[in-house]
Amino acid sequence: MGTQAYTSDKTRILLSFANNGGGDVFVDWLRRKLMDALLYYSPNAVYLDNVASRNAPGATVQPDLRDPTKGFNPTTGTTSDGSYVRIGAMNDQWLEMWLKALSEAKVLIQVQTKEYSESNACAKEMAKIGAELDKAGNTLEVLALSFDNDLPAMAIGQNLPRTTPMRFTKVSGATDPCDPIHALKGSWKISDSDLWKVTDFVKAHGCPVGA
Repeated sequence: MGTQAYTSDKTRILLSFANNGGGDVFVDWLRRKLMDALLYYSPNAVYLDNVASRNAPGATVQPDLRDPTKGFNPTTGTTSDGSYVRIGAMNDQWLEMWLKALSEAKVLIQVQTKEYSESNACAKEMAKIGAELDKAGNTLEVLALSFDNDLPAMAIGQNLPRTTPMRFTKVSGATDPCDPIHALKGSWKISDSDLWKVTDFVKAHGCPVGA
């Protein structure tokens, strides 16, 4: 009998990231890859706020045009520089849902781009992560990813307990014509070998394959 898929609604892996700079596409790609590798079939097993906020009651889903530096061309559906326009999901309960996922997660993956370090919302998440790690008996592991020279050092989280840094190189999302993100200008991902490192880490810290 083969390994059974994980179908519980409880979160095992939580993502903390900034949408800007292609971060939203990267975490969507990473979530899909982890769910496939780990046989996770429930929507919150790898908790991505953009997905959870969109699916939960009270969500407002529409093009996210908050970046004032880029105009929007309604004919092409792109910004003035030809890049994609993300779909934004506004939900008043996002923080409450995110904190529930944080309380359940075995591993939190922090995507430390320069946009992450500049985001007020990410700073709020960082404070909540620190508070969770300080709780007695808490066993949450943090995997802090940085990329290329986005940050000169691990700017956030390097002094937190149970935090493991990994530095990777961004790979253009346009390199594989068979990949769904191929057509998205400015999209990026990581190499297969780096993805294996992430997958091996979460498996070693409470996120086994399947149920």
